[in-house]
Amino acid sequence: MSTRTAATLVAAACLVLGAAGGSVAAAQITGDLIQDGTVTAKDLKNRTLKPGDFAGNVRGDRGGPGPSGTVGPRGSDTGAGYSWVFNPSVAPVPAMSTSHEVTVTCPAGTTVLGGSGFWEKPLDVLDSSKVPGQERWRLLLGNSSGNTPVPVTVYAWCAGLTSPAIGTS
Repeated sequence: MSTRTAATLVAAACLVLGAAGGSVAAAQITGDLIQDGTVTAKDLKNRTLKPGDFAGNVRGDRGGPGPSGTVGPRGSDTGAGYSWVFNPSVAPVPAMSTSHEVTVTCPAGTTVLGGSGFWEKPLDVLDSSKVPGQERWRLLLGNSSGNTPVPVTVYAWCAGLTSPAIGTS
């Protein structure tokens, strides 16, 4: 027998005995062989025990409700102070236009918080923003891909707030 064949046989035998030795040891140690109260938390690997390994309810009894918190102020039932404002007529964006502005103005005494618009065919949105110094929302749109005008409705979300002056102290 060659040296190479002998070394292969010895390695295979070690592998078989090593694998079997662990399973034999695991099969020999059972719960019956461990004295009650001798295994402590230090003896266990974290997260190896599952709820099914325990008898009864692991979580314990559910506690009662906690104390009530303080009651907050009542909100408005009508959404008073806030409103959606739409432009009064559908404003079509002309065919093949590169820039067309559509706006909507918030009612007096209100502040524009945001806005947008809707339409049914593709348009280029160049800008959607508050008009500086005014309580208006504007859409700047282009219709570079269409041969027909596209109706657009622009809207703004307005609130009964006063607009703070920017850059003043």
